[in-house]
Amino acid sequence: DLKVLISDTTKTSDKKIREVTLKGVHNLKNVSGKYAQFYYSPAASKSKLMGEAPKAQFVKSNGLYVPSNSISQQMATLYYHVQQLTDMAIAISPELTPTRPLPIGLSTILSEKEGNKNNAFFDGHTQALLFVPYDLDNLPISVNAGIVAHEFFHSLFFKEVIQAYDYHTE
Repeated sequence: DLKVLISDTTKTSDKKIREVTLKGVHNLKNVSGKYAQFYYSPAASKSKLMGEAPKAQFVKSNGLYVPSNSISQQMATLYYHVQQLTDMAIAISPELTPTRPLPIGLSTILSEKEGNKNNAFFDGHTQALLFVPYDLDNLPISVNAGIVAHEFFHSLFFKEVIQAYDYHTE
């Protein structure tokens, strides 16, 4: 378990960051672990995300890891939100326990008509959360807890409804 600072978009206080615990992280350099695995500018191959993991950078101070750049902040914040959402889903229904870390694509390049800027979505084909390049001046949508939750619940709907329906209709 690692103590890190993440962007805080969940509270109405003046604080912009908060200390949280990331559980099950196996590799801090890639912020990968039990809950999430990141890909930078990924491609899809055989229903899976493919590509390099982004390299996170942290400064350690008094046992606390502080992201030192935007991509590291996005990765730590996303990991935390996916961790919290996964634990909540499992508490509601143990059948929702994932069999693998959730693939997450950052700076995913899409075609013009797919919404190639300032957007996020769940892709059922790869069963991954995808975040496209962000070019606005405020916080990237990848650190917005509401957007992350929205896309995460698309993944549950896909698993519990779409896949279940497809399985029963074959």
